[in-house]
Amino acid sequence: MRTIGRREFGRILVRSVAFLAALRAPGGEEETPFARLAKLATYLSQNSVPEALACFDSKMKDYAIIEADIGAIGAQTDVLCAIDIVQEAVVQEAAVNEKGEGEKRKLDTDWFVELRSQADGGPVERRRERVQMEMKKFRSTWKIVAMAPVSILAPIHIH
Repeated sequence: MRTIGRREFGRILVRSVAFLAALRAPGGEEETPFARLAKLATYLSQNSVPEALACFDSKMKDYAIIEADIGAIGAQTDVLCAIDIVQEAVVQEAAVNEKGEGEKRKLDTDWFVELRSQADGGPVERRRERVQMEMKKFRSTWKIVAMAPVSILAPIHIH
């Protein structure tokens, strides 16, 4: 059995997540919360800061913290991220229109994040944590409107 490197593993993981997201939304139909989280994991793994931030509602409670943390990890580390939905629940809301806008979901997610310092010989930090999220549909796009704990996105801890 051949051994694969971290970068190759990351590429395989990102492709797998994208493939699974495509299966969840057949025929290019509307985006799902699962597909949006798959995109977030991909953007974080590619250090694509603006795209990762676009997955969050800029009006959410902890957006400034998330913005600073994603900017820091994108600048200082190579990231490997995987997000799995453990449980999903539809939140009943009176303001949902005929296009589904305003629809909300509560998600219990399982995150795995590996942060590898870009400095030579720098630290590597692995995190695995359950994260509670709430997502809301805006037009045809799902965005994260609440997340706890946000510390899963904190910059690498240098001891």
